[in-house]
Amino acid sequence: MKLKVLKFGGSVLTNVDSIHQIISVVKQYSHPVIIIVSALSGITDRLENALNDLKESSISPLIEDLEQLHGDLLRYFQNGQPNTHILKKELSARLS
Repeated sequence: MKLKVLKFGGSVLTNVDSIHQIISVVKQYSHPVIIIVSALSGITDRLENALNDLKESSISPLIEDLEQLHGDLLRYFQNGQPNTHILKKELSARLS
C-alpha cells in the first residue's frame, strides 16, 4: 500500500474550527495516513519577533500567551480525558 502524507501549515491552523476541518479531511481516507502539522497560525512570526526584541524586553509575556493558546486547544480536544492534567503539566514544563 502506498502511504499518503498530509501536511498542514500555519495558515490553516487558525482556531478550533480549522482543526475540526483538518480532522474531517483526514477521516476521508480509508487507509492510514501520515500527518505533519506545523506551528499554529502566527506563532512563527511571534517567536521571531520575540527573539528580535529580547534585548529590549522579557520573553515571559510571549511564553504565557503560547501556554494559554496551546493550553486552550489541549483542554478543548482532551476535555474529560484522564491524561489532560499530565499533558498540561508537560506543556508547561516545555514552555518554561
